Amino acid sequence: MAPATGGEAAQVTDAPLGASAPAWSPDSASLVYLARVPDHGRYGTLEGVPAPQEDPRHLTGYQIQANGLGWLTDRIAQLFVVATPDPYAEPPIAPVGRAAAAQEATSLLPASRQLTHGASDVESAFFTPDGSGVVIVTQRGADLDVTVRSSLYRVDVATGEETPVLADGRISYVAATYSADGAHLYALGADMGEDGVHFSWQPTRPCTSPMLRDAPRVASPTRSRSNSTISRPLVRPTCGPCARSAAAANCGVSLPPVTW
Repeated sequence: MAPATGGEAAQVTDAPLGASAPAWSPDSASLVYLARVPDHGRYGTLEGVPAPQEDPRHLTGYQIQANGLGWLTDRIAQLFVVATPDPYAEPPIAPVGRAAAAQEATSLLPASRQLTHGASDVESAFFTPDGSGVVIVTQRGADLDVTVRSSLYRVDVATGEETPVLADGRISYVAATYSADGAHLYALGADMGEDGVHFSWQPTRPCTSPMLRDAPRVASPTRSRSNSTISRPLVRPTCGPCARSAAAANCGVSLPPVTW
């Protein structure tokens, strides 16, 4: 990271396999980014053990490799958060000689915290308008190895808890973003069929869903009233330029209700 007006760049992360897709928090105090987390003993995590000498892989699923990447299941892309350093501060300097011997080894970089630990890649991430959560695109559930259906989840920055935002048995969602006022979440969705694998020749349509930021979170539309939570109707998303509900538009896309 470097000052926009010019100056020396400061390193923010040191993930062993690199970092990608950084996104600012609304107050610019934090960054989220994606980084592949290698299994212990692979990809240089053990000194003196190059790739040809790694232990054999035990492969039990279908989605084990990716084009342009190679082996996938032993280096899943996860979500991290890190406090942004002051770009105008004095750069940290590693101690040497007697100064190094007099103190314990410490990192010169701000500490990153891993927020997700799922078995499928996190594909993109961005903060919610209030900065308390991060919306990610990923696969979750017992059938993630036999489908190609991605969903949107909200990850709580403080706890790492994941809450589904747009998750459905048929629709695969990608490329999500908030409206300028934070009242709507937009995403592209494609119908993957009942089995979640019919991706060929499926058109991707723009979809929008109101974000119920003033409502309590609900697990389903049938959740009953309790002392802490009150059920309220969920709003159906709209799809495409017709700006009608997917069911009314009869466009062949069945979008789920939003849980927030």
